[in-house]
Amino acid sequence: GIKFSKTACFPTGWLARSAVVLAVCDLPAARHLASLAGTSSHFYCSECNCYHKTTYGRVDFESWKPRDKDELQKFAEQWRDAATTSEREKLFKAHGVRYSEMWRLPYWDPSCQLVVDPMHCTVAQKTVRMF
Repeated sequence: GIKFSKTACFPTGWLARSAVVLAVCDLPAARHLASLAGTSSHFYCSECNCYHKTTYGRVDFESWKPRDKDELQKFAEQWRDAATTSEREKLFKAHGVRYSEMWRLPYWDPSCQLVVDPMHCTVAQKTVRMF
């Protein structure tokens, strides 16, 4: 938490605690926040293990496997601990994740806590229809 030495209501100080429950943003911002590969990469889905651009448009959702938080964190920490830039590039290309400060939160799970703002989706969809 954050210790405030003095506030209007607590003259002797107050310990404020908070948590990131959801991150609501547009898709590029969500990918940036979580340090996940962009949607144009082979790792186009942040929720499941759908991989490779050749699988775009799959509708067999029964076979989609959710991304494993612990595995993502392991790959992110490997990226963080890599000794060279080329090693980091190899890891990112292989796993589609970099280290983010969000991984310091013990409960962080980008596949569950990233929410794409529906307004962005709606506006983008309408724009495609208009043009």
